[in-house]
Amino acid sequence: MVSKPKRRITLDVESLRRIVRGDEAYHVAGLRSPGESLYLSTDKGIMEARECVEKKMGGLVLCRVL
Repeated sequence: MVSKPKRRITLDVESLRRIVRGDEAYHVAGLRSPGESLYLSTDKGIMEARECVEKKMGGLVLCRVL
């Protein structure tokens, strides 16, 4: 889990681009390996970070899958 009830983390498109490239943004570490995924809750449903960057939308970070 990345976001927690007392600490919800929302990211915009620019922050997501940095994370997908492997950099850190807002205390969320970047994606290191090709198989690693970061899931977000958006207005269009739950999406993976790379998908959100393609569709240019941000959202609430849910979890990271290694």
